[in-house]
Amino acid sequence: MKRIGICIPLIFVMSFLASCSSSKKQVIPTAIIKSGYDFSKIGVISVLNFVNYEKDVNTGSIVADAVMKELIKRGYSIVESSHLKEVLEAKKIAVPEQIDIDLIRQLRETIKIDALFTGTVTKYSLGQKQDIEYKDKSGRTRKKPVYYDAEIGLNARLIDVKSGSVVWMDSINVVGQDMEWALNESVYQLLNSFGASRY
Repeated sequence: MKRIGICIPLIFVMSFLASCSSSKKQVIPTAIIKSGYDFSKIGVISVLNFVNYEKDVNTGSIVADAVMKELIKRGYSIVESSHLKEVLEAKKIAVPEQIDIDLIRQLRETIKIDALFTGTVTKYSLGQKQDIEYKDKSGRTRKKPVYYDAEIGLNARLIDVKSGSVVWMDSINVVGQDMEWALNESVYQLLNSFGASRY
């Protein structure tokens, strides 16, 4: 019996996978916000690398970079964690992975920032991999890896440096068509949960 092969264009397969993934359940953040706090007084924020609970050692800095980019889009001035560390180390102040009240007091006296943004990465999965066959320009069959159902989980908090108190905290878990989308969407929703904007 002769088999009949059916060729499905790569773009169709990728679109199908994307549409399936984007329909996955997405957990919307539920924020805890300090009652009566005036977020409009925050103009300068230092974003520390997120504490990473996943195997990828670079995940914490990847998430912090995404947070900084989104905050800049919204009009905030950013002090990078690397610059923060340089200033503190010059004054012989140790920078722990976890923020404590003593460090916050030292920051208040050393660097002019309004708030610290920090958090943890609880989930960072590129998702499932599937090799898709396609024809190149010369007609040869090639394989392209496609990832779908990427998942990211984040805990985050915003600390007012002047008072040393946590004024906002939240957690989120997002499943998306790829990691870039899932990461950007999770950061976007987190910042929306306390109305982050200088405009």
